[in-house]
Amino acid sequence: MVWDLTSNKNSAYNGKFKDDSRLVRWATISKTILERPCFGYGSAMEKKVLKRNFLKNGLVISSQNNYDSHNQYLSFSIEFGLLGLLVFLFYLAMNLNLAIHSKNFVPIIFCFTIISVSFFENIFKNNAGIIFITFFSNLFLYRNVDEKN
Repeated sequence: MVWDLTSNKNSAYNGKFKDDSRLVRWATISKTILERPCFGYGSAMEKKVLKRNFLKNGLVISSQNNYDSHNQYLSFSIEFGLLGLLVFLFYLAMNLNLAIHSKNFVPIIFCFTIISVSFFENIFKNNAGIIFITFFSNLFLYRNVDEKN
């Protein structure tokens, strides 16, 4: 973890396997976001744009491995800009608000789990994550509506 949170380009993190640290990748991603801050690069453009910018900044291994941001917030910022990030944050805030008002512990934990995992993975980038989140979000929403009626 210490290696990943320091500036390491094309270096071995365990003496065997070379990689680029997450901190260096996040710096490149931040520059990428600042190139198009409002509306981003468009849907499904994250890997293509990052591959090019990783190469431009000397992150050869990240480019070769076709890494993405490994962060849902950064991913939305790259693809949809700050506008898309705000919509995503609004979605999270509204679901958390509903969960808190339901006074049910399970939806609250579910929301905090999504918020936390989004810092370390793009859970909305694969079908399993999308289905899992939409299924349980809707389940909690309808349960909340039924309890009010």
